[in-house]
Amino acid sequence: MLLLYQIGTPLAQLPMTPKIVIFLAETTMSRILLSAVTLLVLLLTGCQVILEETPQPLPVEPIFTIPPTPTAAIEPILEPNLEPTQVRLIHALPTATPEPGRPFAVLADAPIQTMAFLHTDKGCNWMGVAGQVFGYTGDPLTDIIVIVVGNAGGKRVDALGFSGMSPGYGPAGFEIKLSDTVAPGIFWVQIFDLAGRSLTDPFSFQMVGGCEKNLTIINFRQQQPNYRIVLPLVQR
Repeated sequence: MLLLYQIGTPLAQLPMTPKIVIFLAETTMSRILLSAVTLLVLLLTGCQVILEETPQPLPVEPIFTIPPTPTAAIEPILEPNLEPTQVRLIHALPTATPEPGRPFAVLADAPIQTMAFLHTDKGCNWMGVAGQVFGYTGDPLTDIIVIVVGNAGGKRVDALGFSGMSPGYGPAGFEIKLSDTVAPGIFWVQIFDLAGRSLTDPFSFQMVGGCEKNLTIINFRQQQPNYRIVLPLVQR
């Protein structure tokens, strides 16, 4: 007996007769066979099934840290002792604030630099300082000690002279040789009486080192009328 049922009738409502069971089994097998045939056709026709690969993590490269290079200790380079090329101040007279009431002073026109007119035959082989010492009224004063210290071309200078010993510069003239050759230098000059009392403050002057200006003229004058200068005692 063949029973007809409406399409869409739930399977649970169908009576499970042997023929129906066989039909369902055959239908399932047909579906499995159809799937197998379809896969075989795909393989035979060259179609490939592309399976998406799971992305693999990128390899992590190790990071190498370069150790710091040890810095070598820098040793100071000691320069050799070189001869100085500039004028050095050696054994200079003190340059303190001028003491008020000094009995003598340098004339306002000092220093005057000129050619050594009394030593023209020596040319550049002579350098010095000269001048005169005057009293309060302008009269020449002799036997005044003139001391010069300083440096000429890197050489120390300590020199002494007396007023009245070089009449070529005047009745109370003095002359002090500073060097056998012209050279730049710096000096201090000061005058004293015969008792060793300073009559002026140290006066600074410089030499430029030229052959046409190898003589410096410096004159002194008394500025206190009542100051008594110690003079040498002359006995007959």
